[in-house]
Amino acid sequence: MRPDLGDILSGIQRLLTNDLVPALTATPFLAEQAMYATLVLEYCKKAWPGLHLALAEEHGDLLATLGTAAERLAQDSTAHALATAIRGELDGDVAGVTTSTLDVLAKRNESLRALVSRAIELLDAGTEPAAGSPLHAARATIDAYLARHAARQHRELELLGLSW
Repeated sequence: MRPDLGDILSGIQRLLTNDLVPALTATPFLAEQAMYATLVLEYCKKAWPGLHLALAEEHGDLLATLGTAAERLAQDSTAHALATAIRGELDGDVAGVTTSTLDVLAKRNESLRALVSRAIELLDAGTEPAAGSPLHAARATIDAYLARHAARQHRELELLGLSW
């Protein structure tokens, strides 16, 4: 048997807590930083087993959101260029969630989130779109994604039982 990532992170936590923190009593700031590092490691231990599933969930949500938003944005002349860019990205090299490594999937999600940001910038640049208009529908689509994304981030924070 070999240690898994959780075992390795636990070992680093023990080193920090049992050896480094006591040696840093003369410098409270560094001792505090070492204790904070153990908290970050605890988060990593709890998050990494489900990280691929979380990235896959976000990836699917991004694809669906951007696909719907692109359809709605394409119906407005001021947003046609962005709709074309979104379609090009969605039609391009899509990461397979079951065959991609975590870093590839995370990078792809980052790229897709950048398109969400571009859509928000475009939608915020003008006046409030009229109810029922394509831009209003695109805004609702993006806002719904943002609410789901915030809920995912909240679930991640709950792994440590932290709240603020």
